[in-house]
Amino acid sequence: MKPLQLAALACAAAITLLDLPKPLIIDDAAYYEFARHIAQHPGDPYGFQMFWYNVPQPANEVLAPPVFLYWLAAGLRLLGDHPMLWKLWAFPFALLFTGTPRA
Repeated sequence: MKPLQLAALACAAAITLLDLPKPLIIDDAAYYEFARHIAQHPGDPYGFQMFWYNVPQPANEVLAPPVFLYWLAAGLRLLGDHPMLWKLWAFPFALLFTGTPRA
């Protein structure tokens, strides 16, 4: 493995491990709501309301990356409702973002 690949792997692992003990807050909580809904209704990812900015709001008005949401929904279905496992499930995205070369 090349040094840059090892550095990307180490950074992704550090990001993931440092995030594990944290509770689901801010965007994590919103992503969890999306993933929970998508796990139950995969054909209608934005067909619900969520509490956001102190008021109920249609889900399609809250910014969230759809590919990531479907990935999290799959993790929720496979691993159950365990936030620490769910955060480990997101490791490939941390690796993708740390290993992507700059322009």
